[in-house]
Amino acid sequence: MPQKVKRIMQDHYTPKQVCEATGASASALRIYTDRYARYLSTEATEVPRKFTQADLKLIAFIVQCTKARAFTHEQVEQALQAGELELFEWEPPKAAHQAQEPEQSTVLVPMAQVQALQVLLEDIRRREQEAQQAVQAVRTEATQREQSLQAEVNRLQNELGKAQGSLSTLQAVKRRPAWLRWFFGGE
Repeated sequence: MPQKVKRIMQDHYTPKQVCEATGASASALRIYTDRYARYLSTEATEVPRKFTQADLKLIAFIVQCTKARAFTHEQVEQALQAGELELFEWEPPKAAHQAQEPEQSTVLVPMAQVQALQVLLEDIRRREQEAQQAVQAVRTEATQREQSLQAEVNRLQNELGKAQGSLSTLQAVKRRPAWLRWFFGGE
């Protein structure tokens, strides 16, 4: 039974990963890290910059406020002081913040089995073609026999008709006139 692939949360994110996850441009990220440094982790404000998941959420909040809601930075500051960040529901995209363990490879069928199956399939196709040819030959033979039997039936019906006609003629000739039968009796 295949194992489920476990996903591991990253501890830190590069600026490029932050930009991809939040939609912030690289220049905007530099501005946000300077302007909102007191809300960010210390790793996010030092060089090289490393961002935590909380930092990603803050950057996403700032992007959403400035782009979608058209807030000024002062209004964003007020929203942060009012505690709106805690109410902001956001999850980073999986590709940006989760790494995968290598997937368990599936067991492949050995090449010998694939080749054996190909040979069997070819044999099945050949047999099917032979069977179709045999069925066609039987149909042709049955049609020919049906035609010859029909001709024989027609010939026999003609002979029967002739025989019945001859019998009727003989019976008519063999009968005596009615007055003769009355006088001498019999047929």
